Parts: sequence; structure tokens; C-alpha cells
Amino acid sequence: MRDSSGFSAESSVSKNKQSQDSRSANKKPKWLRVKLPTGDTYKEVRNIVSEHKLNTICESGNCPNMGECWGAGTATFMILGNICTRSCGFCAVSTGRPDDVDIFEPARVARSVKLMGVKHAVITSVDRDDLPDGGSKIWAMTVKAIRKQSPDTTLETLIPDFMGKWENMKRTKRPSKKGFFQNEGGCFAGRPPKKNP
Repeated sequence: MRDSSGFSAESSVSKNKQSQDSRSANKKPKWLRVKLPTGDTYKEVRNIVSEHKLNTICESGNCPNMGECWGAGTATFMILGNICTRSCGFCAVSTGRPDDVDIFEPARVARSVKLMGVKHAVITSVDRDDLPDGGSKIWAMTVKAIRKQSPDTTLETLIPDFMGKWENMKRTKRPSKKGFFQNEGGCFAGRPPKKNP
């Protein structure tokens, strides 16, 4: 049925329904949407990370949950820089020639853990195949510094494979009963290391 201007009410309703259907087809499900980071706790964590010149896997790995974690007052620290010597297909961290090792990084990470007052801290790192020790000395220094400044904080360390060199892995051994130590696995330079003795 058309009015005097030639306008059809039926076609208008039909077009309106099609428009609504296409909008809802393009609408993302709630679980896929990420809220923008906000809040005082988020800002405080961002300031601590920035002020202490630290890297986090949250930023380097483009983690969509960064706002949620930082908003809860926690972050996963990434030591030994933010450039990896490997190019694992599943990882968003930059690959290339890393900067020199920063021997003051362990103290800065430990200070940040203390300032954040977290009960549980997570530490990871890039792979440093360019270093004879794979970065294990910095790992050991970082864990020791955190233990000294925050003895009640549990520690989860996502260590690299250190190119399968057992002497490097031994440096990162459990320093106390308050800690979880595990290997990232994932991407090995050559063959995966044999099981530890």
C-alpha cells in the first residue's frame, strides 16, 4: 500500500529490519570486547612500569587483558629487554638484535614488585640466545632481589629454555618455598632439551 507520495510502508519496514539485522550481525559478542583501561590502580601500575623503565609482556605481547590485570594491580614483568632472539609464530614480541643487558634491571623489578604490594608476581623474559648464559645470571639476580625486598610475595617464573644448557637452568633454581618455577617451552633453538636429570 502506497501513500500519496508513492511511499510504501511495507518496504520501509522491510528495509528497517534488514538494517537492524546487518547491525546485529556485525555486533561483537560481549566476551570478545575489551574494556579500555581506566582507574587509579591501572594508572598507578602504568606509572610504576614507566618510571622504573620496565618491560611487561602485557605491552610487548599486545595482551588484550592488560587493562583488567593492571586495573587489579598486577603485571607480568618481562626481563632482559623487549627484543627476542627467536621468532616464534605464536608470539607478538619483537624479534631482532637485543640491547645490552641492563644489570640494574633486577633491582628496578624488585622495587616495583614492592611498590605494587602484590602477593603474587609473575616474571618472564625474552630469549637471549646472544648471551653465553642465556640471561640466567640476570634471572638469578632478579629472583634474589625480589626475595630480599618482598619475602612474602609468591613468585611465578616463566623461564626460557636457556638453549638446553643445564648449568644455566640451575642458576634459576627455586630460592625458597614461596615460588613456582616452570619453563616456557614453546620455541626452541634447534632440538628441545632433554629431560632434566
